[in-house]
Amino acid sequence: MHKNFKRLITLALAAMLTTLPAVSYATQPTQISELIPVDLATLEDGRYEATLNVCQEHVDVDSMCAGFILKDNVIVEVEDGQATVTLYIARNPQMNGFTFEDTIGETDYKDEQGNWINVEKTLVQKAIVSDEIDDAWQIQIKTSEPVVYVRAVIEAMGSTNPAFRVILCDVRPSVFCDIDEAFELIEVAHGVKATNEVVAEVLYKLAGFSDEDSLVAEDVTREQLCIALYNLATQLQIDTNVDGTLDSYIDKAAVSADAIDAVTWAMYNGLFGEVTTINPKSTFTTPVFKAVISNFIDYAN
Repeated sequence: MHKNFKRLITLALAAMLTTLPAVSYATQPTQISELIPVDLATLEDGRYEATLNVCQEHVDVDSMCAGFILKDNVIVEVEDGQATVTLYIARNPQMNGFTFEDTIGETDYKDEQGNWINVEKTLVQKAIVSDEIDDAWQIQIKTSEPVVYVRAVIEAMGSTNPAFRVILCDVRPSVFCDIDEAFELIEVAHGVKATNEVVAEVLYKLAGFSDEDSLVAEDVTREQLCIALYNLATQLQIDTNVDGTLDSYIDKAAVSADAIDAVTWAMYNGLFGEVTTINPKSTFTTPVFKAVISNFIDYAN
């Protein structure tokens, strides 16, 4: 990899851990409230994280849909009093102890004139139902109101499309950018695909490894990524001591000796979600690779 290009990618990926110059990050604190929504008009332009309450359409009690919608650390972009809210809905929701496969159909939100507007769904990897990473639908809604009405066709509920209220509460400044944005920054700005291998090498650099030590295999393995993130956490002066072992994992013997501490730390902190095997020599699909780094960002935050 060309030396100057390496530096450009390093700077771009470092944006995950610092403030992106191109993004305005909010610095204004807001009042935490249980069900009282935030006044968007009082917020400075910038990026926030919010906690959502998902209530029934007309009553202040949890909607049946609340269990399969991400409610914590939801990204909200504010500009001129209007918010762009990114929602995640589990592709395979769990209800009454059952998991329903691919049951979410067309999804709409109500605009400020009271019209239902269909939104495009994007399939991503996100931990919603539990700490385990799984398929989820991502939708984006623009609103100047802190309460948004959403409805989705749910086959598991007889193909009905119950409406529910998404209430923006506990809005606070966001520190880190989204992992997809960091990847896109590399690809758009420099015209080169941000492969798993390119990103892993950058993470090794950020973690303080030398050129000789930072070279990764042709396909990045799980334990290699653990080592990179473990050392990066140390560079950020995050306490990486954990009171745990790998004894509960049936393939613990497959972990390389020099990776045991890093893998133990990663598993203890849920970077791979709730799993029963480590598969330390296995490689990644790009969505899972991104999801692990996203979990690291949440952990560092």
